[in-house]
Amino acid sequence: MCSQIIDYGFPSGEGRRRKKLWELDKRLHCSIIGTCLSMGDLRVIERRLSIAPLKGTSDFQIHGNFVVWAANPGPAAKHMHKMLDRRYGVAIRRFASISTPDELTRLWDKCLEEADIPGPYWALVSHPESTIEIIMPAFGQVHMLSHLVGAANRADIRRLSTLQDERDELEQNVRDAKRRLAEQDRHHRAMLYAHAAELQKLSEHVAATAPLKQQLEAAEYRVAELEQGVIIRSLRAETIAGRGDLKRAKQLARELTNRLEVSADENTALRKKLQDELSEKEAIMLECEALESVLRDQIDSGDCSERRSECLNSGLQGRRIVYIGGRNTMIPHLRTLVERSGAIFLHHDGGLEEQTKRLDRLLSQCDAVFCPVDCVSHDACLRAKRKCKQRATEFVPLRSSGLSSFVAGLRQLSQTLAAGQSALP
Repeated sequence: MCSQIIDYGFPSGEGRRRKKLWELDKRLHCSIIGTCLSMGDLRVIERRLSIAPLKGTSDFQIHGNFVVWAANPGPAAKHMHKMLDRRYGVAIRRFASISTPDELTRLWDKCLEEADIPGPYWALVSHPESTIEIIMPAFGQVHMLSHLVGAANRADIRRLSTLQDERDELEQNVRDAKRRLAEQDRHHRAMLYAHAAELQKLSEHVAATAPLKQQLEAAEYRVAELEQGVIIRSLRAETIAGRGDLKRAKQLARELTNRLEVSADENTALRKKLQDELSEKEAIMLECEALESVLRDQIDSGDCSERRSECLNSGLQGRRIVYIGGRNTMIPHLRTLVERSGAIFLHHDGGLEEQTKRLDRLLSQCDAVFCPVDCVSHDACLRAKRKCKQRATEFVPLRSSGLSSFVAGLRQLSQTLAAGQSALP
């Protein structure tokens, strides 16, 4: 890759088609395959073509074989060309609107500044207007970036130990949260049962007042029949006593009714509180499960960039994801997750430091928008939501600006996109 490139043999003029992979200078093939395709992609082509000599060989040998095959229009080169065009269709269409060398150079510099390399690099070298003066600087920049990526991988190994410690802490936090939620659930259920028993007792007390009323009516009837004597006085005394009992019974009935209404209101409030806590519990558990899945993938299988098609969010390849707001300390981690899923991460601080014009420009070019509701301006969030509705773009509100909410949002977006593709004829 370090050998000097003298001439690519690109003719000048207009109206030509894009170049095929095998039509490019063969000294470009190493950088194209190493930058724009992962080892997982090459393994997929290997299995599709049943290339026996590659089985059991090292990644370096597989890479070298595909670099050689890229120079000839055979099955391997054609599969690689189709995979590149399909994966980086967005970048190809973006570069297709460019017709002059100066515009090509400016667009490439912009993509390089945004850390958007694989798709724009393939679109640039295969563009019909690309010349040696355009490709040579881009080739050198990509070559130097490969050295920087190697250094970054060594830093990733050091971060892996830190991530393992964080994973253990998160697992303990999840276990503690599950235990607390279970205790709260048992407490709330016990309270519900106690209130139900109290309601039953109150209902029985109310029903017990009915015979008192019947007894009073019977006593009044007897008084009406008797006109004189001790019996009348006795019955009148009984009647007065019965009326007092009835008055007290009515008072007790009113008190019991009031207590019943208060208990019913408390029961309703407790049910709503329990439902809210269960919903929050379910959201937290889903976020924890998504985060645990990502951590397991990183720990069990190493660098996700080498098997991107098998990762958690494999349906996101080539997608441009805009993240609005959030905490600046989390942005590098979020960018890493998105790029390891094969997508493109773009960030806007929500208007605190950057102008809203750039936000509108990002929203007009993206495939999905993530917005943490706890760490973004209200105006920026509403603006993004309106734009997404106008353009039929996926809008994913996040419960918080934490890593677990972002991972859960990526999983939701991946499933939504996968469902939309499966519904197509």
